[in-house]
Amino acid sequence: MKSKNGFSVTLAGGGVEEGTKVTAGFLGRGIGSVLVALLLAKFAHKYTTIIAIAMTLVGIPAAFMPAAGYGYALFLVLRTIMAIGGTTLIILTQPVVANFFGPKQKSVVSQFGI
Repeated sequence: MKSKNGFSVTLAGGGVEEGTKVTAGFLGRGIGSVLVALLLAKFAHKYTTIIAIAMTLVGIPAAFMPAAGYGYALFLVLRTIMAIGGTTLIILTQPVVANFFGPKQKSVVSQFGI
């Protein structure tokens, strides 16, 4: 749907255009899920969660990076690590939701990612 000022409102990632477009986000989620599964197989759920929380916390200093040339590059690296950790946490919460909550509560809790 196009608005008067030229902006378009679509699904996240631009939606599906011409039925054959595969976005980088789609590929990243697929690869990320496989990597999280490998971490789960190697370290178990508890330690994988600790690793994901640590990766998320690594990104906190990104908000305080200086505006110098190295600051932006370091910001991107820290922010990427933080995003990977956060996405891993979202993937890891679904089994907990499935085992902890009842059938009626699962649909409500799963929408919030907690």
